Amino acid sequence: DDPGVRRFPSWTGGAPGPTDAYRPDPGLDVAELAATGDGRLLVVERSFTSGAGNTVHLALATPRGDTLVRTPLADLGACPDLGAPTQQAQALQPA
Repeated sequence: DDPGVRRFPSWTGGAPGPTDAYRPDPGLDVAELAATGDGRLLVVERSFTSGAGNTVHLALATPRGDTLVRTPLADLGACPDLGAPTQQAQALQPA
């Protein structure tokens, strides 16, 4: 496979089945998966660039043969700020 392709195994009756190929947006990797209950997957793709912060995309993956067809749903970095006066730098908060 191409290095940009991720493979996800399918499961049938508790046993692993064939894998499906998924290609996230260029420069992003898969962070989380959630089954939708109808055979599709909700996929969170992300990357981090020092000095720029996080890039996070949400996509829907629909099986077609041995491939998961990617449908973009949202670029979470492009969400409206709802009037926030400043964009705060990302930092870990002490526990």
